Amino acid sequence: MKKRLPLLIMFFVLAAPFAASVVILDDRAGLHPSNSDTRAKGNWLSESHFVTPSQNNHWKLLWRKQDCQPNCDDFVNLMRRLKMATGKYQDSVELESLPSDILKQKSQGIFIADPKGLLLLSYSADDDGAYKALKDIKVLMKHSGV
Repeated sequence: MKKRLPLLIMFFVLAAPFAASVVILDDRAGLHPSNSDTRAKGNWLSESHFVTPSQNNHWKLLWRKQDCQPNCDDFVNLMRRLKMATGKYQDSVELESLPSDILKQKSQGIFIADPKGLLLLSYSADDDGAYKALKDIKVLMKHSGV
């Protein structure tokens, strides 16, 4: 038994940190999809809405004209900053305003559309919504191979 004791101690020293990390970090390490950070930050649209598809196969950041009231210059500037913040993807993003008849009933004011024109996600028409849209558009573009 005395000859096997060092071998058992060495095995315990190597295996204990792994076992502890599995037990402690099980729900934080992405092992449970419900707790992972891969979910969209915006709201998925429950109905299909289409806009004019991009001719250059670009993603679109859209806003409703009614949401830029009373100061449209500040809101358009926010959207331009949002596009610039996409970094290396900014050449693959188009800014566009939605016609006023589309999505009137939605309370959200910033939208993401894929290159085929399908509106996917909506966000609040403020700085927080723009930040969330930025996070989602970067993930979408990264995984779409742009």
